[in-house]
Amino acid sequence: MMLDEPTTYLDLTNQLETLALLRVLNRQYHKTVVLVLHDLNQAAYYCDQLICMFDGTVKAVGAPEDVITPALLRQEFHVSADIVYDNDEHRPQLTNCHPLAAVVNS
Repeated sequence: MMLDEPTTYLDLTNQLETLALLRVLNRQYHKTVVLVLHDLNQAAYYCDQLICMFDGTVKAVGAPEDVITPALLRQEFHVSADIVYDNDEHRPQLTNCHPLAAVVNS
């Protein structure tokens, strides 16, 4: 299955239900799911592998904990954030996100 932003325009409850359903399809029914998400926390929590792209160029590939790093956030998103790890599956989650000063002042 290939999905382009399947959670767009959905309220939070329906976003999470949709992503949980995709996880069930992947894990229980062995379906390959490829999707585009712009919410990094949702991508890190629900996806086993991430590909970070900018302007058609792949910037990082791997497990969420290997892709979502302070360096990637600074370089590609121009953001500073704390990265904490989900207790259940040890997935990275962003908190205290702030644009870098250079972006704010431009």
